[in-house]
Amino acid sequence: MAQLQRELEADAAECMWIDQVSRGLERPGRDLTGAVHTILDENNLPLRITVSSDWQLRLSVGRLDAAIMEAAGVAFADGWQRATEEVRRAMERGEKPPTPALISTAEPADERSLDEVIEDVLAMVSKKDSSAPTASMDGGDLGVPQASGRNENISFEFSEYGITSCRIDESWARRRAASRVATDINSTLIEQKDLFAFRAQQGDSRSSIVAAAEQLVGRLQRGELT
Repeated sequence: MAQLQRELEADAAECMWIDQVSRGLERPGRDLTGAVHTILDENNLPLRITVSSDWQLRLSVGRLDAAIMEAAGVAFADGWQRATEEVRRAMERGEKPPTPALISTAEPADERSLDEVIEDVLAMVSKKDSSAPTASMDGGDLGVPQASGRNENISFEFSEYGITSCRIDESWARRRAASRVATDINSTLIEQKDLFAFRAQQGDSRSSIVAAAEQLVGRLQRGELT
């Protein structure tokens, strides 16, 4: 069992190494027809999307959004393959996977009073509230990235691993010039990436507050605060 655990840990460390190397590469990709070209950034999200002027001919029996996902998938797979080869050569030279920074879960000794610790937690909450979005006159949220001209015909979804979905109204796209379609796609891409990053940052802030509160409750239960 111990041997199996060591092998699994080694495999996981190697995959993390490959992922780290892959994200640092330039990773272009295109769909099979050549109608769509893209390049991924360090977050596995399209940096930009290029649509060929004759995309409607190239995709006579296909969909534009599917071609975008295919191009992104090709870019990711190609980058992973090149990173795998780079890591293999590094291992042959005797290099080891980068050691991730260990996060200590031990609570440091704290001689502060209960009032002081609670004050610190409340300060974190206050800081979070002060940076939270507030309602604007037009009903929007101040601080939240806003779409300059939201296009209901285009949508993207992302996760911490990369792009997960792209939806484009095909009939809408085929009624417009390729240059206009590409402009609208990239504008929407930028806006929705900004919104995704903002929400991720808000989630990190909430996690910090919850962790601090849990630590406080734990210390109170153990009678460490007076």
